[in-house]
Amino acid sequence: MDNVYMLTDMDIQHRISEKIRTLRLQQNYSQQELAKRSGVSVSTIIRTENGQLTSVDTFVRLLRQLGKLDVLVPLLEDAPLSPTEYFRLKQTIEKPLRKRAGKSSRTTNKEEVTW
Repeated sequence: MDNVYMLTDMDIQHRISEKIRTLRLQQNYSQQELAKRSGVSVSTIIRTENGQLTSVDTFVRLLRQLGKLDVLVPLLEDAPLSPTEYFRLKQTIEKPLRKRAGKSSRTTNKEEVTW
């Protein structure tokens, strides 16, 4: 595959669109059937397959129905914590809560001061 960073945005969209069409045909779905199963309109399927990816929502729905959500795993994984970050997080969790003194129930006698 070409270096993805050398491709234009339109080239990337067209390649994704072609892949979605290929997956749909490999799984023997018509455009109407894929639209019904994924919860998007037929016109959205047509636009998507013509290189007009309209939204992330549509993209995720189609990938889910075509069984290809795993391509998004690298985007969804959390970065591993460094040892320093782990230590700080652990200290924050284990830090005892600060106790505050309650309101005093003592009554104070205020004497009127005169000069």
